[in-house]
Amino acid sequence: LLDQQQADSTVRAELARRCEEARADTAYYAEEAREFQSEAAQLTQQLKAAEEVEEQDAVGLARDTEALQQAQQRAAALSQEHGQLCDALAACAADAGCEPQQEPQW
Repeated sequence: LLDQQQADSTVRAELARRCEEARADTAYYAEEAREFQSEAAQLTQQLKAAEEVEEQDAVGLARDTEALQQAQQRAAALSQEHGQLCDALAACAADAGCEPQQEPQW
């Protein structure tokens, strides 16, 4: 009977020790999980911010591309208008009976 009580006491002590280890492990892993969740939340916020910047950059690039195309079209129109004015000036000079000594510099 004494041996049985001693064995029971040893088993109880071992179970208590294991339970304490399990509690400590649970607390450790719970803290690790909280840290990972916090890090995941921060990374999610950073990702959202980066996506917003990327979206704004895409909108800005589209706007800049459109402005560049409009500027190129305007430059082409001005170049054509410049050519027409030069032709008209040369015709006017010819009608007036004088020849320009050099091309007008516009």
